[in-house]
Amino acid sequence: MAGIKTHLAMAGTDLSDYDIRMTRDRIKLIIGENISFPVGKAELLDHIKGPLAKIGEALSGEQGFRIVVAGHTDTTPINTPRFPSNWELSLARALGVAKFLMARNVNPARISVEGFGPYQPVASNTDPDSRRANRRVEISLIQDDSI
Repeated sequence: MAGIKTHLAMAGTDLSDYDIRMTRDRIKLIIGENISFPVGKAELLDHIKGPLAKIGEALSGEQGFRIVVAGHTDTTPINTPRFPSNWELSLARALGVAKFLMARNVNPARISVEGFGPYQPVASNTDPDSRRANRRVEISLIQDDSI
């Protein structure tokens, strides 16, 4: 049921830089940077907030899933006072999504946050398209009947 609600929340928008994958024990929503964050920043863009709010509402009533929010970046170096590296940026983005979900009544005891920086790429980082694919946030719903 959670996978269907997640898909409906995203499909009801004009956003296209996302993917939903399902395995035996996990549903994963992969959100690309260009629909979720300004480049080099961790503040959510306005147009992703509506779908994320719907997902948060659906998850707040859904039991039996742990929620893992993971941030990823490309290999382009960043060094700002707030984000000395991509690792800090990826973690801040994941935390921002997690806090947004918690503000929609998702139980914080069900949420964990991970920041991987550039260390789990899904593409080569050799051209703009592959770097764009690596800049993402993943929200995984993991079956856990103890919750």
